[in-house]
Amino acid sequence: MKEKIFVVGCNKEHRYIRENIKIFIMMIKRFLLLFTFAICTEFTMSQHIKFLGQPLGCPITEFKQRMTSRGYQCNGEVSPNCYSFIGRFGGDEVEVASYITPKSKIVFRIAVIYSNYSHYSGNSASERTHKNKIEILKQSYIKKYGKPTLSDETGIWWFLDEGEITIKSSEMWQVGKKEIVIWYNDKIGSTKYTIECESDY
Repeated sequence: MKEKIFVVGCNKEHRYIRENIKIFIMMIKRFLLLFTFAICTEFTMSQHIKFLGQPLGCPITEFKQRMTSRGYQCNGEVSPNCYSFIGRFGGDEVEVASYITPKSKIVFRIAVIYSNYSHYSGNSASERTHKNKIEILKQSYIKKYGKPTLSDETGIWWFLDEGEITIKSSEMWQVGKKEIVIWYNDKIGSTKYTIECESDY
């Protein structure tokens, strides 16, 4: 009788141990799954949109060094928190306006301005040249980024994990003068810009 009680007790203890081991293994699996998810999320969120093969989100001092090493001339701070560079991009001479956050001074937005393809109101010849260049740029960016997320008469957009790229006509420095502009907006940098601006209120 005592032997039966002992055997039953051992079986219960073994079942208890096995159940605890199963629970422990399940907890380990869940932990590994959550850890992997966290690492993947952190990796995705830490990616910055790239311009000329280099990520944005860097200090303006570092960005200046990158641009000058590629042959761009820095025109300095042309407006508050906006630095201008002149150089060649895709075979054309362009101006690159680099926008920085007000406090941390990191580059969060780039505007590549094609002044040589400007369209003046009422000038049909400049309008044709303007539109043709936009179509050439669109096809070039499709090869690199795929089909645009959105495209209409106001612009062409690619919404990426790292940020947003837009090709559109904009009146940058002069009313009535539309210039082709390619915008690079870094998602992480833009969030930082918003936070720094809101902290002033």
